[in-house]
Amino acid sequence: MSETIKTICRMCLMGCGIIAHVKDGEITKVEGNPDFPINKGGICPKGLSSIQLLYDPKRLKYPLRRVGKRGEGRWEHTSWDEALKITANGLNEIKTRDGARAIAFPKGQAPAWDIWYDLWTRLVMTFGSPNLVTPANVCFFPRRSSYVTCGEYADSDFDNNNGIIVLWGYNPASSSLPASCRRIFEAMDRGAQLMVIDPVFTPMAANVKY
Repeated sequence: MSETIKTICRMCLMGCGIIAHVKDGEITKVEGNPDFPINKGGICPKGLSSIQLLYDPKRLKYPLRRVGKRGEGRWEHTSWDEALKITANGLNEIKTRDGARAIAFPKGQAPAWDIWYDLWTRLVMTFGSPNLVTPANVCFFPRRSSYVTCGEYADSDFDNNNGIIVLWGYNPASSSLPASCRRIFEAMDRGAQLMVIDPVFTPMAANVKY
């Protein structure tokens, strides 16, 4: 049995629309959804490779506990309850001995906004450590500040009559939101001017028309 399912890619924060081709319950292909307003059919390499993440034979599907010396590569399967117990006991042991400030909680980019950040922040605050380390200060938190004036996340409106588009230290051709490139180029075709402010000559800067 074959079918196509319209869904959302969660490999990054963009949330592009995708079409998953499914055969006998297994995804065989992922492509961009041309009817989705954000990416309009475009899809980045990360989205295309999402099938590899899902079906990789080395993908971790349950907690593993090291049973040998560090570096020996000896692990055993353990339950989620046991893994959480070991983690909690280890954190509390350090907190009792050295204080909550002895522990830092670093994290990378999450595939969702509010829920993941809020839960992680609540964990750190409840534990009592001020050491929350994220890339949010240069990415996520400025968006949140838009609540103050807009009441919602501020998003670039590339699809209407833009007079000028300014990319300040932002290169969507190589990172962050590749789907933005198509919307920017379409806006330029409608007459928008592109301005790039960056310490390096980026692929987007190469498209600036003087």
